[in-house]
Parts: sequence; structure tokens; C-alpha cells
Amino acid sequence: MRFSYYFPILLLVLLLMACNKKSDSVDTAEKNTTQPLNRDSIRQVYESLIKTKKNLLPAAQIVETGRLRPVDEGPSDTVFFVFREEMLKVIEQRNEFRLLEMVHHNIHNGFGGDGGIAGFVEGWKLDTQQDSSALWQTLKDVLLTGGTFSPDRQTFTAPYYIATFPNAYESDVFGVIIGEGVRVRAAPGLNTQVLKTISYAVLPVLDWKGEEATIDGETHPWIKVKLTDNQEGYVFGKFIRSPQDYSAIFTRQANGSWLMTSFGSGD
Repeated sequence: MRFSYYFPILLLVLLLMACNKKSDSVDTAEKNTTQPLNRDSIRQVYESLIKTKKNLLPAAQIVETGRLRPVDEGPSDTVFFVFREEMLKVIEQRNEFRLLEMVHHNIHNGFGGDGGIAGFVEGWKLDTQQDSSALWQTLKDVLLTGGTFSPDRQTFTAPYYIATFPNAYESDVFGVIIGEGVRVRAAPGLNTQVLKTISYAVLPVLDWKGEEATIDGETHPWIKVKLTDNQEGYVFGKFIRSPQDYSAIFTRQANGSWLMTSFGSGD
């Protein structure tokens, strides 16, 4: 009887504590964007981190008709690169409160929605399913797929295939091959005929919701595409992306630090 009497009170206290922690995270983020940066320390961290990175994406994009080659300008900005590496570390730790310190309190939460940091927490179920939230893998994929700075270098957009998607293509019609030597097959399945091998191509997608398969431990649908010779074929979903996928925008703050100011999907 005593437990059942006090349980609602205990639950309320825990909820208030969680709200206070989130509020503290927002306060910390705001302080971090006004305090001067220790650039010597950041430079040391940058030099230590960059040495450990293997297979960096190209720092400049090769422009080629019909293709969208990978690019990552992130390492060209010391402060941003260290920030992004820290965010990747936070993702691996599933550290919700540290992540919220790296998110702007008025973050835009994607196409058709807003709501600031409260909407961000609720939308990704960080308040109820912190460890199992789809946010962790989704954000990680975005961060690992390169991106580019705006011309004034005040914002950074990731992934590269959204940041650099050509205006000449309709984003709701075309997809982007994100690998080299990707096989297009006559039908879904590894044992079907290979029609063509392509690299970083931009091509029409006929069906994004094909038959799912698990290959090397990864489950994706077979995506139906149309080739330049009008043949129709299938690409395993691991190797093709939509320009309407999730993307993130990071904005430089007054003191030179960075915060994530947008994360969502849609045109």
C-alpha cells in the first residue's frame, strides 16, 4: 500500500529531474556558443584525430555529368571537424544529454514539422526510448557520408548527396548511387543476371519499396531503377540514396563554435 501510494509522487519527481537535465543541457549549449574558444587546444585535438582517420572522402567534388561523386569538406574547418568527431563519439555512447548540448534549442525538425528541442526529443523518442531510438543510427549515417560548407562557410550540410544534389534533377524522381562498381541486376537477388556495373550515378528510381533482403548482416530493399539505355533493373538499397533522405545542417555560432540547427527529411 505504501509503495502504491508514493509511486505517482516518485514518478513525478523523476520526470522533473529529466526535464531539468534537458534544460541544463540547453543552458550549457548557449554558454558554449558565447564563451571564447581555446583554439590552440582545439588544434591539438584536431591534429590528433585527423591522424587516426582512414579513407577520408575527397576534399573536393569531381564534377561529372550524370554522376554525383562523394565529397567531405568537413576536415577543412578545424573547429567543425572536432565538433563532428565529438558528436560521433556521443552517438556511440547513446549520450542523450551531451547530444542535446550540441543541438540548437530552436532546431528545425524537418519537412512538415518544427517544435525546437522539445519536438526533437519527442519526435525521436529520446524521452521514452533513449537507447533504442532510431536517431542514433540515422544521425551517424548522415555524419559519415560527407557534406559541404555554404559559400560563406557559416553552415555545413550533410550528407554530400543532398548538399550537392544538382537542381537539374527532380529530387522525388532520382536517386544517387553512393558506391563504386555497384551491380544493377535484372531481378532482385544476388544470383540474378548483372545488367550493368555503375559508380556514383544519378538515375531515375521506379520503386523505393522493393523486396527486402539481408546481405552480409545488413537488411535493405531491392530498389528498382532505370538505366540510361532505358533498361530497368535492381540495386541493393545499401548502395543507393534519395535526395529526400534525412539531412543535417550545422551553423557556426558567434564565437566560432557549431550547433546542429536542422535535422529532418523531405524536399
